[in-house]
This record gives sequence, structure tokens and C-alpha cells, in this order.
Amino acid sequence: MLTSIVILTHNQLPLTIQCLDSIRKHTKDYEIIVVDNGSTDGTVDYLETQTDLTVVINKENLGFAKGCNQGTELSRGDNVLYLNNDTIVAAHWLENLLRVLYENERVGMVGPVTNRSSGHQCIPVPYSDISGLDEFARHHLQENAGRYLEVRRLIGFCLLVKRKVLDEIGCFDERYGLGNYEDDDLCLRALRAGYSLRVVLDSFIHHVGHATMHTLQRSNLNKLLAENRQKASEKWGNDIHQLIYTPGKTMSLCMIVRNAEGTLKQSLASVKDDVDEIIIIDTGSCDQTVEIAKQYTPHVYSIAEQEDALQAYRYAWDQATKEYVFFMRQDEVLTIHDIKKLYSLRFSMDESQDLISFRSPDVGTADDEKAEAGDAPPLRYMFRREAGFRSYEGLLGISRKMITISLCMIVRNEEEELEKCLSSVKDIADEIVIVDTGSTDRTKEIAAQFTDRILDFKGNDDFSAARNYAFRQATQQYILWLDADDYISDKDRQLFLELKKTLDFEADSITMHYNRAFDEKGNVTSSVRQNRLVRRDRNFQWIGNVHEYLAVWGTIRHSEVSINNSKNKTFTDRNLQMYLKREQAGEVFTARDLYHFANELLDHARYEDAIQNYRKFLEGKQGSVEDNIQACMRLGECYGRLGDKKKRVEALCMTLLFDKPRAGFCCALGGYFLEEKQYENAIYWFTEAIKSGKDENHRGAANQMDYTWNPHLQLCVCYDRMGLFEKANEHNEKALSYHPTHPSMLFNKQYFKTKLGERIEYKPVP
Repeated sequence: MLTSIVILTHNQLPLTIQCLDSIRKHTKDYEIIVVDNGSTDGTVDYLETQTDLTVVINKENLGFAKGCNQGTELSRGDNVLYLNNDTIVAAHWLENLLRVLYENERVGMVGPVTNRSSGHQCIPVPYSDISGLDEFARHHLQENAGRYLEVRRLIGFCLLVKRKVLDEIGCFDERYGLGNYEDDDLCLRALRAGYSLRVVLDSFIHHVGHATMHTLQRSNLNKLLAENRQKASEKWGNDIHQLIYTPGKTMSLCMIVRNAEGTLKQSLASVKDDVDEIIIIDTGSCDQTVEIAKQYTPHVYSIAEQEDALQAYRYAWDQATKEYVFFMRQDEVLTIHDIKKLYSLRFSMDESQDLISFRSPDVGTADDEKAEAGDAPPLRYMFRREAGFRSYEGLLGISRKMITISLCMIVRNEEEELEKCLSSVKDIADEIVIVDTGSTDRTKEIAAQFTDRILDFKGNDDFSAARNYAFRQATQQYILWLDADDYISDKDRQLFLELKKTLDFEADSITMHYNRAFDEKGNVTSSVRQNRLVRRDRNFQWIGNVHEYLAVWGTIRHSEVSINNSKNKTFTDRNLQMYLKREQAGEVFTARDLYHFANELLDHARYEDAIQNYRKFLEGKQGSVEDNIQACMRLGECYGRLGDKKKRVEALCMTLLFDKPRAGFCCALGGYFLEEKQYENAIYWFTEAIKSGKDENHRGAANQMDYTWNPHLQLCVCYDRMGLFEKANEHNEKALSYHPTHPSMLFNKQYFKTKLGERIEYKPVP
């Protein structure tokens, strides 16, 4: 198992050398990525001589979060360890961290103990200089072998995180600039995603502490701390340390059992460490059920079997003493998803809600449970005990209560589109928040017809900052985001209203179809799924100055609602110029930035530059499957525009490294063979495009023309050039069935009528 160690440097060369030497001495199965933030003391020259390092050189200090994220982009490991350069590691430091990190799936992040830190990780040490470090570490590890402490907060001087956790919750938030509070922010996101944090007591490293920060004047450091604390409060809606250390909600598990000796032990073992109280009501077992139950809880009660099964559930409820109550079947084992959700709810439940759904879909629906347990409480829900016991029937009024929605938008000079957008969504949103970033037309006037929540924001073209500001103004349970040139059709508005009525509060994010292109008849030709409706209390954040994206995690639901884009905006080079400015400033782009920068270069016919950036993106191996496939396709397009046929095909075939052949790939390869007059090969690939159809298993862009009318039209061309006119005509007719007004197909129809005369027979294409 490979661990990627990411180290930031900003001067302090002797400390860096000391740190690297200790890693090499005491560590196995690792790679080191050093990100230098504008050093001027010879650090860069030294790093460039070290052959075992991957080095990133920034011309200026871009801050802790940005530097760590740059290192993460280049990392290859199953885990990422963020390590300050003013540390010295000791024997077994990493292997013991990994042991605790992988003790179970719910552990997300771990850290060691040290001589200097805030919080639970600081321990007293007897040595006065580092010559006593190794001896102390050896004794300390022996005395604390196998021990760990579960905590709410870990400090970023040495932080080990599973790669899949970073993929789920995102990396460090770069709003915190030079540093401080970005590690707290990451910890809170991990907690709310259901992951536990642990201090590994038998892993010790020496920490000088704030070696880089101490280069700041005390007044500047205090100012930075105050500013970043305020940023964290604005993001999370409260003091971040108060949120981290707020006592978690307490939970009672109630279970009705009878003759359950075959399943009860496994069932209770799956949840015993994650609830505060277990209540067992036995209704007449004649096996070992009661004895097994008493191994897990003292709260075991026996009652006579009741004609009304609901009485047992009421009795269990009356014995519960904790803030929230949920029920399990005697044969049920909670999944890791359920356990994470339980842990997450401790720190994120809204006390205004009397119930919340938290179980995996395979537990079954409330209707299934009603049939199974009469009027018993549905097993999907966590109940607030003070709200009182509710049967299935009594629960209906709450569980069907509609969610509330804030619509959040950022706008600038949108007078042509805004009214259409807001009119289409006004009956869906309970609140509309408009953030204007500098309109000089009638945009605000139009917005005022729909809402009085209109705010100004000046963000220097930082779209993520503007969207995050809009999100912070929301007050409802869920947030819907739209752009001014988006709108919702009448049909989808009804689907959305139905979703609003039936959605439970379990979902953290709901995806919707985003239809980006249409034919003359209004049929969708290009669409993609996007996270459009998100829970406000999850505090999801927008990331990236340009081509920003919403980083979500948790329970994702896929809806059939579609949002349409009118695409009436004028094509400009604004985004390209923003990327070029950042490149000229020496910024090291993330994988996502490289991909979108390459797209902008392609759109503006700068093919050689686009090729360079697509290649850098693919070589970094940090892109998603969908972005990797699209990068290969567009790389092939660049080579095609430059007339390099061989590299065009090579680029197209690179998509096969990431997934099976898709319709777009098949059409592109068929197009190449058609140009080369290799008609048999072209026919094969266009036929494969038709066979592949729409892939429902991926969320990437789907161009419907690639598996509907376009391959049929190209097959028509192939067969026509081969002199097989009847076959060509059949495919033209099939293409027309998808696109009845396409001028080329209509021309072909007349062409074949003249060519074939009475021989035309309109038969379905096999």
C-alpha cells in the first residue's frame, strides 16, 4: 500500500533536510511530493538535486491549502499524508498510523502524538534536544502499543487521510490563504460525512511548531488567525470550533425480538459501538435470545406476546432515555453506509425535525415495513423522542411534509434571460436569493419582480466565491442553483413539485438532467447529470475560479427532473483570458484546471497549446473517468484539425483505457475511416455506435446524435459510395425518423427517389 507524503516548504532549509532524512530512515512504501511556496534560501536548488522527490515550484507563497492540494493532485498513493517540514519522524510512525486508519471502514483520518501541538495530540516529553528523540519514541511506543484515542479534531502538522475520503469530501479549502483553520475545516467535513478521527498513541513525531508561521510578525499572524476564523464562521454559519466540539446527539436503539438466537448476536454487534443505549423487548423467546441480548445491554425486558403488535414498540419507546430513537429488526445488520450516517447525524441533525431517514435503500421502504410489521414505526427513520411515539399512520403527516427550497443564483447583465428563468421556478422555490456581480442593465429590476433578496457581490470574476456567498444567504432546508439562461419546462416543473412532496430529508444531494443542446424540434441532443439540489446544512462548497464545481458527498439521489439551457449567450474569450493570466502568474494548475484550460484553447483554435495541456492532464492521472474520456476525444479532434491522422486515431483509442467503446468514440473512429474511404471499416464502427446506445451508468455528457440519427446518416453515405443505394436509402429513412427536418436527409430522400424510382421500399433497418 503506497502512501503519498505531501510536504510544503517556505525557506527553513535545515529543517526540511532534517525532516526528509528522518522519513528516509524510518519509512517504507511511500513517495514524497514537496511543494515549495516561494523559498529564497536555497531550498529550491536543494530540492531539485533530490532524485527521490516529486517537486512543485511556486514562484510565491500560495498558502498551505493550495500547496497541499497541488501535492495531492500529483500523488499516486492509496493514502495521502500531509506533513510539515519542521517535523522529525521516529521508528514505526507511519506503519502504526496505517494500522489504526484501516482498523475499520469508518475511520477517515488519523494523526500521531507529538511534543508541540494544540489539542489531544500534545504530550509531555522529557528530552530537551532531538538527541533524545529516538530513545523516548521507542519507550513511548512500547508503553502505548495498540492504543488510540477517538477525537473530533486533528491538527494538520501530520495528517493521514484515506484517498477515498478526500475523493468524497474534497481536499483543503483554499479560502484560508497562507494557513490556519483549513485543517479544522477538513475535520468538520469528515465528521459530517460520517468518518471518525483518531489520535494514534503509539505513533510519535517531533514537531518544532509554526516554523514558517513564526516568520510572520506577531501582529500579522494574529490578523491571519482572526481573518480565517471569520472565514470559517461565514462558511459554516457558526464558530467552527463550537461546531466541532458541540456534544453529539444521543441515540437509543430499540428492538423487538423473539427466538432470535440465530441472528441477534450479529445484528447487535453491527451497531453496539455506535449507539448510546440498546433496548431489547422480548415477546416470549424459548431459545437463547435473552441471554445473547444481555451480553450487549442491561436493558432487556420480557413481556407477554400482545395481540396488538404495536404495544411492544410503544413499550420499547417508553424505556428509551436518549434524544433520538430508532428501531431495528432482529435479523438486521447495519451496513457501513448506515453506520456512517448514524455518526454523521450526531453532529448535523436539526432539532426542529421530528424524524429523519437514514437507512440504506436495501432496508426497504416504509410501505414494505408496514406490511411486515403492522403499524410498527418504519425502520428507515430516526425519531426525536420528545416528539412522542408515532405509528406508521401517525407518521405519514410528517414524513410526507414537503421540503423547503432556496433558489440561489449569481447574475450579471442577464436582462434577456432572467425573467424566463425565474418564471419557470417561482412556484418551486420557497425563497429566491439573487447575487448580482455588477450588472449595468435591467437585471436587478427584473429580479425585483420575483424577490426582495437581491444582494451585490464584488469578487474579481471568482465565480466560486460568488456562488458560495449566495449559498450562505439561503435559509431553507435545500438549495437549488440555476444560471440565468437555465429554465424548467412545464413537464419538469410538475416532476420537480412531486419530488419536493416526496423527498425525505435523507438525501444530501439530488442530481438532475442538464439538457445543453436541442434540435430544431426541441429534442434533446446533449445532456449531462449535475448535482442541482443540495442540503443547506451540509455546507457544500463551490470550488474553482473558472468552470467551478460543487463538491458534494454523502447520500446522492438521482431524479428524472430536467433543467434546460437556452445557450443564447455571446461566445467570448473571457474564460481563456482568465486562465492565461493565471498561467502567466506561474500558478500550477490542478487537474481540473488543466482540463478546462485545454478545452478553452481548443474552442479558440489554439490546437498545439490545447494538445500540450490535454497531455499534461492525462499524464497526471488525476482526472475522473468522464473527463479522461472527453480529453482523449478532444485530443483526437486537435490532431485531426492539424492533419495528423495517426495521432488522431491514437488519441481516440486512448479512451479504451478508461471504459468500453462508447457511441461518440465509435462515430469518431467511423468518421476517420470514412474520410480514408475505408468504407467497410467505417460501416463496422457506425454500426457499433448504434448498438452501444445510451449508457445509463455514467454521468458524463451524452450526445444523443451519436447513437441515433448521425450513425445512420453516415452509414447512408458509406453505402451510397459503395453503390448499395437501397441500403443507403434505408439508413437515410431511419435517420429521418429521429430528425425529420434535417436538410441533408431531406436532400438524400429526393436523391434516392430519383436514383431508385419505383424500387424504393421503406423497410426498417435490421
